[in-house]
Amino acid sequence: DPTKEFLFVMDIYLDKTGKSAGITSSCGEPVIWTTPLLTSEVREHPYAWNLLGLIADLESGSSAKKKQDSGRKATKGHSLWNYHKILATLLEGLIKYQQSGGKYMHVRMGDEVRFIKVIVVVGIISGDNKSGDAICGRFGGKNCHHRVSRLCMTGYKDLDDCLCSCSLVRMRDLETLQKGAANPNTSEKEHN
Repeated sequence: DPTKEFLFVMDIYLDKTGKSAGITSSCGEPVIWTTPLLTSEVREHPYAWNLLGLIADLESGSSAKKKQDSGRKATKGHSLWNYHKILATLLEGLIKYQQSGGKYMHVRMGDEVRFIKVIVVVGIISGDNKSGDAICGRFGGKNCHHRVSRLCMTGYKDLDDCLCSCSLVRMRDLETLQKGAANPNTSEKEHN
């Protein structure tokens, strides 16, 4: 009911910042947000975006360390798991707010100020390719065929085709991959 409630939409974006060289090098991934209630022209300005928090660099430092860690199955996925734990902590306040069902606030609508319930929803959480992979729990790699969602096999190159139908990832496909990852000596024929 627009006379009693106001829907406030948040768009969240993640993108890793570059590293600077030297002993003081740092790298973080800012989690920023804006609202699509603003015009696209206003959203292009830095003042329209707010910092929700930073996700620390969870990857190994040197290329030698990354190569060493890539061969260890016991630690595979730890940085992705930690990434999601940090993101969950950053979103904790928003989740509590949503669970409360909203709060009553004064909201200016044109020339009028109303005391109405403000309900916050997240419209989208997005990022560049690497952040997008981390958001949906995918391991990055040079041979990855990037796709829009972890549940849909549609790739980025097919997004402009409005007649393209999303081919969903089936549960038995995921189970087959999981069994193969748990026992790499098992052949694919044994899974089917």
